Amino acid sequence: MAAGNERLKKHIEQRKRHFVSRWLTSFAITATVVVAAVIMPPKQPLASIDRVGTLEDTLYYTVTVRDFEAVLLDDSLKVTVSNQMENYEFSLDYGTQSGFVPGLKMDTVYDFKIVGNTGYGTETLAKTRFKTQALAGGAILSADLMTVEPFDYFLSYDILIKIIDPENTFESVALKYAVLFHDEGSEMIDLDTLNYQFIPINQSQEVITIDDIPNYNAKVVIVLEAMQLGKAVILDYLMIQTPLSIEGSVYPRDASPSSIDFSVYVDNSLIEGIQYYLDIYQENRFIKRIMVPSTEAISHYDGTSVQVKQLKKDTLYNIELIAQYTDPFSGALVVKKVNETLARTTPEYSVNIEITDQGDYYRVTILIDDPFNFIHHFRYTIYDIDGEYPAYLIEHEIFMTLDSLNRKTADFQIQKPIGFGYLIEINADKILLDNITYYQTVLDELSQPS
Repeated sequence: MAAGNERLKKHIEQRKRHFVSRWLTSFAITATVVVAAVIMPPKQPLASIDRVGTLEDTLYYTVTVRDFEAVLLDDSLKVTVSNQMENYEFSLDYGTQSGFVPGLKMDTVYDFKIVGNTGYGTETLAKTRFKTQALAGGAILSADLMTVEPFDYFLSYDILIKIIDPENTFESVALKYAVLFHDEGSEMIDLDTLNYQFIPINQSQEVITIDDIPNYNAKVVIVLEAMQLGKAVILDYLMIQTPLSIEGSVYPRDASPSSIDFSVYVDNSLIEGIQYYLDIYQENRFIKRIMVPSTEAISHYDGTSVQVKQLKKDTLYNIELIAQYTDPFSGALVVKKVNETLARTTPEYSVNIEITDQGDYYRVTILIDDPFNFIHHFRYTIYDIDGEYPAYLIEHEIFMTLDSLNRKTADFQIQKPIGFGYLIEINADKILLDNITYYQTVLDELSQPS
């Protein structure tokens, strides 16, 4: 308890120095912001006061600001709390933020404003008026993001709450929270149906740490609730948005002397209009940009398939997965590197495979001219294709021999499966320089529906 009180004391001392806590709704790592020139008159910033209240001498608030055309001057966005005798102001960031102002005079009227400068002096973007007064209740004063590593799997938040109950009418008080993922939406939330975690509150002012929030574009519903006369009473409610997290993966799957095939795994639902690209480099020299299609993959082992053509043979390339999107809060065009990998084209080679139907079986002949000897581990794989996705059944090794011209050859039979539709793939591994291997690349295939 002593450690908790010391932490709380430190927290409040920071607030007395007019430090306004704020949780960030978005940040981009190694992101480049591109602001396009416009001809039409710029749109004014959009600001809203989403939540404002007082608990004795403390003001607490939640505000949202969006500046889609970047008309506000740097560092000019602020909130102000003032009357004829007092004036406090605190810097704001774009997006949704919560904060509080302690130490105000009791039974006093204040103006609360969101202000900014577009180059013609300070303008009021949104405003309201409130009065401090002694009322029983409770409030969520702030929700501070404590995690500093952007790629941590879970996020930690410090939630500062305050309870005023001079008549001891609250039988108990609890903080409860629930997580909503980005694809669950947030419109018309029924607070009674969410899957909450409960934390009891034992002090009139307390910092509660929640450290199990997934770091992937989630919303966190936080409710301060008291039991009064045997019934649950909501004292305050706050929704926070975890930092914008844009992830993706790119894997080289196969290559030829002039092309490389990739599987790309991305989420197109994070931001409306988001687009992904593959940027191709050779020895730090930009070669080309390929757009990643937005449609979902249909192969049983692929994400989205992308083929990069017109490349040099037996050459190492660096591939960067790029996300391009409009920041939902500032309106700026953001171009961000999400992931990267190395891939290599192959030396020259040729593959000739003949598959002939012999009734109950297939006869397969293979002739491969592989002068650099990088194609190895030959096998064929059979899949059941009667279901929604192909289902792996069995794999057999193919034994290769060398002919008089040092070419790899094989002549063998594959017994036909009976009773279901099937896919037969003839595969091999391509083992190249720079420790790059393309596993189970498809040299040929045939399918037979049921």
